[in-house]
Parts: sequence; C-alpha cells; structure tokens
Amino acid sequence: MSISHYLSILLSLPCSDCHDIIVSNRTFYTTVVGFNLTCIIKCLLCKTSMQYSNEDSDIKYSHLIAGATLTGRMNRNSFQTALATIEVTNQCSKRSYHNYQNHMYKPIIESAKQSSKTILLEILDHLKEIYLLKQEKVLPIGFDCSWSYSRNAHQASVFRKYS
Repeated sequence: MSISHYLSILLSLPCSDCHDIIVSNRTFYTTVVGFNLTCIIKCLLCKTSMQYSNEDSDIKYSHLIAGATLTGRMNRNSFQTALATIEVTNQCSKRSYHNYQNHMYKPIIESAKQSSKTILLEILDHLKEIYLLKQEKVLPIGFDCSWSYSRNAHQASVFRKYS
C-alpha cells in the first residue's frame, strides 16, 4: 500500500470525539523513522488529536527486516535492493540495522551451541558402538562460523581423538 493511500484512509476516518468526517476540518502531520510512519490528525472542530502508526507497538518492522536478512543469508545491501525494487525506499539506517542484528546474535549462538553439543554427543555415542576396542578413533569436525555472509566470519575446523 502506498503512503498516499494509507494517509487517505486515515483522513477518511471519522473524528474519534465529534465523529466529523469532513477532511477539510482536519490538519495532519507525519513523521517517518525507518519503516515507521506516524500520522497525527487534529480535528479543527473539537481540537481532538488522534495518532496513528503503520507499526504495531510491540512489533518493529526494522527488527523483522534484520531477522529476515539473517535467516535469508543475505547482507543488508542485497535486502535494501530487494526492498527498493518493490518501491520501499525509506529504510532503517545501517547503524540501526546492525544494532537490531546484534540483538539477535546471543539467542542464535546459544541455540547453535546447544544443538551442536547435543548432536556431537549422539555421534560420539554411536561411534563408540561401531569402532573396535583397540582401534584409534578420530572424528573430524568442521564448523562453518559464517552463519551470516555479511559478517565475514572464518571457518573453524576441529580434529579430535576420543576414547
């Protein structure tokens, strides 16, 4: 939905106090921060101000965009270009984007650690069952630490002997 269409819908709503529907009896101003558009409409008849926003108070679109780029394995520039092709040109700043992304790191990393630990223990238990008693057991393990291409993390490899 275009901004002009969104604003025309807001201006066509009746005043919450006097229920007037005549658009010329109102003034409005908008503010835009990232993906958030806030519109304050003032009724000139009863002096009531009404505030509207395209974002829910609990959900920030900028947070969702940062999460989508992480899960989609895209960098910020690629996603900005994708949004621009559908005419979403007013986007959050690079700093805000990376702050939102950093906020998501800890739970993702903790989940990955727990998942890796669980599967590694299961693999070790399985290998203990299939190897002969005196045979040397070596398990090569590779971890791809670059879960986000935009972070340019390096690959880590571990070779471990176990008994």
